[in-house]
Amino acid sequence: MNSVSQNWTQAMAAQSLMTHNPYFSTQLPQPWMGVAENVAMGFTAGTVVAGWMNSPGHRANILGDYTHIGIGYWVDGTGRAWFTQNFGKYDVVSQPSMVGEPAIVVDKSGFTSSWVPTPNETVTRYDVQLYAAGGTTLLDSKTTTSPTVTFTGLTASTGYVVKVAAVAVDVPGLAYSSPVKTFTVTTSAPAPTVPGAPKRLNDFTGDGKTDVIARDASGELWLYPGTGTGDWSKRIDLGGGWNVMSTIVSAGDFNGDGKADVIARDTSGELWFYPGTGTGDWSKRQDLGAGWNVMTSIVAPGDFNADGKPDLIARDSSGELWLYPNNGAGDWLKRVDLGAGWNIMNSIVAPGDFNADGKVDLVARDTSGQLWLYPGNGQNEWFKRVDLGAGWNTMNAITAPGDMDSDGRPDVIARDTTGELWLYPNNGAGDWFKRIDLGPGWNPMTAIL
Repeated sequence: MNSVSQNWTQAMAAQSLMTHNPYFSTQLPQPWMGVAENVAMGFTAGTVVAGWMNSPGHRANILGDYTHIGIGYWVDGTGRAWFTQNFGKYDVVSQPSMVGEPAIVVDKSGFTSSWVPTPNETVTRYDVQLYAAGGTTLLDSKTTTSPTVTFTGLTASTGYVVKVAAVAVDVPGLAYSSPVKTFTVTTSAPAPTVPGAPKRLNDFTGDGKTDVIARDASGELWLYPGTGTGDWSKRIDLGGGWNVMSTIVSAGDFNGDGKADVIARDTSGELWFYPGTGTGDWSKRQDLGAGWNVMTSIVAPGDFNADGKPDLIARDSSGELWLYPNNGAGDWLKRVDLGAGWNIMNSIVAPGDFNADGKVDLVARDTSGQLWLYPGNGQNEWFKRVDLGAGWNTMNAITAPGDMDSDGRPDVIARDTTGELWLYPNNGAGDWFKRIDLGPGWNPMTAIL
């Protein structure tokens, strides 16, 4: 409305003619219930209202039941002042107000401020201003249609002032604003950083890429050097004679020398540690003890108990799952019972920290083909298991070598009954990105790790 009044005031001054705007009723925001106009010239800003009030018609406009007013004021080149008042009556909402204190959540990067307007009006927007402590230096301002606003880039453990107004618009261009509410907030101290579990090391060539090892039916062990993009370089022969091993698992960096290792159990039940050299070969193997032929599954998850040393987990024939804590000297601390009932699982793999919470996890498939994530809590127990999907009984081999696609998340590899090998990229949210075909011909392999 002010723009209509101002434009007409300047038009009168330009023509040096005081007259009513013949078009003001169509120029004011629609729909109105009544409109009127006052014009004047030659008064001062301090005397013009008194002049209008001495005129019955102008006085009636000023004292009428109009809900909105537009003002125009202009001084021409001779110093003469020109004035316009436009009045409008609208079926408007009540002045909005905010009730209660806003719920303010603050952290080192910003805060979210939420509040609830009174229920008898429609709030069209919220005008929010952020000030430094003291409330005089404006740092940022936002207009939002939602009663939630976030400012970012704040300093931790620092006070700020927030000023908030709710605005209700009844007719386009006409708005009522609530009284401004002022709140003092203090950002929290920086949240403690959750240390991530060491990434599962399956880099046998020392190039920083995750590799895969597979044994064929003749007992030959092959290294498939990963490219970091879900593919392989030319495979490397790691030697024969591995068909004497009933189990072979990737152990990550089991001895803490920064190189990927392998653990294998022979048919007599002896467990052997093969330290990787980082160049696709092994140092002299080490005996980790006998009696392991009672175990129906063995995996090397990494540092399961969060003591800084990679451990071993094994399931016995009764379905009991056991943690064998590494003592850092080529032997074990006392084993820990991780629970019974694991004989319903026909595949158990160790992906490392699958859900990025800093703890080492397990993934297992049950006999119905359902795949489950068992999030470790770092204290030899599990958080509630997470369903990773059904239909995995079409796979006859499942392994978790690590981060195959270089996105920072450990992935899963599975072979179907036709011999096709598939990469299931972890999306970091308990599900998978679209799977990737790693190629056919993997049926001759009796172990994939």
